[in-house]
Amino acid sequence: MNKKERRLAAKAAAASNPEKGTEPKNDVTSAPATEVKPKKEKTTAQKDLNKANAVATVKEITDKKDLKYIYPEDQNTLEKRKKFRAGVRAKIRSFEKQVKKLMDIPEAELTKSQKKDLVNAEKEFATYSKTVLVAAKIAKKAKPEPAQV
Repeated sequence: MNKKERRLAAKAAAASNPEKGTEPKNDVTSAPATEVKPKKEKTTAQKDLNKANAVATVKEITDKKDLKYIYPEDQNTLEKRKKFRAGVRAKIRSFEKQVKKLMDIPEAELTKSQKKDLVNAEKEFATYSKTVLVAAKIAKKAKPEPAQV
């Protein structure tokens, strides 16, 4: 006898002898009823925050993908190009970090050498960007001035 046949025999025995009260364990009617909890609705603040985070993430990803590179002659394989792109991004991050560190200092507290370093870092970044990145994308990365009405 297989499992299915034993189950059917047990049901038949229970139906023919109702005094014993032997019911199968997996019977749906014997299980206690459980309450289904309604899902909590998200507040409007949470929904707005989720949308804002999604938009910020998309902008961040597309900003990273917007860079177009000018590869040197010897970068003829995918591995070499990938390594070149990683190096360019690392160098750009180091320039940005250097400039940000100097920009965080209040202008009144900047020494002459720090001001000079800031100007030199910005010039160095501009020249490096021109040699490595396509010019149209550099202009897009720069923040445009707000239109005056």
